Amino acid sequence: MYALTGGNPFFVTEALAAGSDGVPATVVDAVLARVRALERPVQAALEQLAVVPSRVELPLARALLGDVTVLADAEQIGVLEVRPDAVAFRHELARRAVEGNLPRSVQIELNARVLAALRDRDGVDLARIVHHAVAAGDDVAVVAHAPEAARRACAAGAQDQGAMLYRAALARRELLAPADEATLAEEDAWAEFHANHRQHGLAAAEHAVELRERLGDDGALGRALATLALQQWTNMQPDSALGSASRAVDLLRPGGDPSGPGAGGGADHRRPRPHFTRRADARYQLEQVAVPERLFPHTRRPRRPPGGGPWCAGGCAAAASLPCRGGPSPPPGRTRPA
Repeated sequence: MYALTGGNPFFVTEALAAGSDGVPATVVDAVLARVRALERPVQAALEQLAVVPSRVELPLARALLGDVTVLADAEQIGVLEVRPDAVAFRHELARRAVEGNLPRSVQIELNARVLAALRDRDGVDLARIVHHAVAAGDDVAVVAHAPEAARRACAAGAQDQGAMLYRAALARRELLAPADEATLAEEDAWAEFHANHRQHGLAAAEHAVELRERLGDDGALGRALATLALQQWTNMQPDSALGSASRAVDLLRPGGDPSGPGAGGGADHRRPRPHFTRRADARYQLEQVAVPERLFPHTRRPRRPPGGGPWCAGGCAAAASLPCRGGPSPPPGRTRPA
């Protein structure tokens, strides 16, 4: 709340009364009344800055506005804060009020200008480029930058952001080669898994398998099936998970026979091995294909809380290497990973 309102009592009161994520109508009216009292060049400068979330670094502000002294009147009435290193709306709600009042066509053009300015600078966070590319409707730029931005986000532990970036790229699949789309779908499945978006993860893994089956690469299909197996298991689809795991084992085992027992999810995967319980059978199958960190080294799982966290419902080693949400303690003789 403080980040949105800056502690302004009126903004706080109105935001709490509205009880939603949007900008309260009373706040919009109050902000726009002050903005519209300014001269048109100042209003145009505020509109340009309003499409940039949070603060605007001074070099970027100069690239967008040319002469930042145009902001002087807005600074004097308290709409903006100008610091030696950046310019920012005094209150985030005020920025959102100005941005939300812009026609969509104007937002597209203003975001395109920000995108062009960011591309001319070195060391810019790729997620920022993707944000403005999406808002500007520049699908080519989204596909060019979103995959790497997603990988960097996941490597930093920002799984939600990574998943969102993967989805942005996959939503423009007509610009992706089938093999690249399959790779992104697999990576998205793991990002969704880590972010606890299990149904999204399952859908992404299923899409990756469909693509790999069309492409005809048995090794890549085996890895996609390995991903799908754990997604199915954590979505309470044990039979499907064991079928996918069996197919993956057959495809990935050196000298394996893709048409052998277990391929295609046949009846073999449903029959527990001698002396195996159903849970142990599940663990055995999933352990054969559980190589997520080797396959996707850019994905960093969140650290477990002190004392270890729960294992997945199967107690399987595959899930032991990933963050889980519920399930029993590890079986006797097994220890939780550090």
